Amino acid sequence: MNMNPAAPIRRITRDDPNWDAYHREIRLGSFVHEGYFVAFPMCFPGVTLPIPRDESRVVALTTDAEGMVYGATTGRANHVFFARFPATSGIVLDLKWPDPAARCPAVCCGPKHALFAANPAGGGGRLLRRTLQGRPTDLLHEWSFANHPFDAVGGADFDAPALDLVSTLDRRFAVGATPGEVFAYDFEAQRLAERTSLPVAGRLCPAGDAVLGFDGDGAVWRFRPATGALERGVARVPGGLGAPDGARWAADRAGRYIYLLTGDGRLFRWENGALAERARFALAPATAAAVTHDGRLFAFAGEGIAHFHIYEPRSNTLRELGAAVSVFERRRYGYAFAAAAPGAGGEIFFGEDDDLGHLWLYFPTIPPA
Repeated sequence: MNMNPAAPIRRITRDDPNWDAYHREIRLGSFVHEGYFVAFPMCFPGVTLPIPRDESRVVALTTDAEGMVYGATTGRANHVFFARFPATSGIVLDLKWPDPAARCPAVCCGPKHALFAANPAGGGGRLLRRTLQGRPTDLLHEWSFANHPFDAVGGADFDAPALDLVSTLDRRFAVGATPGEVFAYDFEAQRLAERTSLPVAGRLCPAGDAVLGFDGDGAVWRFRPATGALERGVARVPGGLGAPDGARWAADRAGRYIYLLTGDGRLFRWENGALAERARFALAPATAAAVTHDGRLFAFAGEGIAHFHIYEPRSNTLRELGAAVSVFERRRYGYAFAAAAPGAGGEIFFGEDDDLGHLWLYFPTIPPA
């Protein structure tokens, strides 16, 4: 659109000396040009039916200790799923969520079972657990999938919906929150270990033996589930947090790199118990972000067609990589993403927040030594 009608419109032709530069800018700026995306359907291709297209918006993702994926979708109904890609597997398996009307905002994994937050349609929240899915191996020839039941966690019924749920780095505990309390679940004892009243806003992030979150005033709290110690006001976001729902934490699997992306497009790194601003996105808000083992942050930001970004801590630079596109087997553009999780082998999983959603695998380029 010509924002100044009085100004002449400049038309670029192939005779223009800057044609090659303009063409390269458009071609490389439109779609991701570093690394590779693969859009995987929400099924075992050729064997199982995919999660229905209007129930396939991926809203939660996590990985277990071995890098297997668990997640949740929403839409006309809700689902939870398991995914595996090493060797000759390649599968997304619907785990048959017992209450399709209940939204699952988060899932996390312990050594032997996965824990799911469930927000029923009638209000409130609760926790469900399920034995970790078996590791199907040679899916080129044979397949069999155990159908483990979901069990309700005793005493884990909440008056308000669950906001988030994460496991500590050692996977001894899960920590979750509702708008009015923080709670801890002991994976070994298989019981709720702690419930503490606290105004909570936004999402949570594992940090060593603790979990970080925001209170109602936007200050960072730190909770250590092993001892039940809760520290309030340990840090604040310089310039203010803004809308907590627009903020996203992202951390690598080892907990060495922790980032916060605010709703207004600022990027912070957690360093020595404080948040230090490192960069600013040209687009906001960030909708999904994950960190590789070398500290590189990959994030989608912007409304409509989200743009993919990389932050490199070694050079302290933030670059846009274009929009997501998969050209392997199923050619597909990715418009919106709402969840992300780092894999065990350097890959990143992104959940497509769209009808006919896919689980996207991103394989970053290897940085130079």
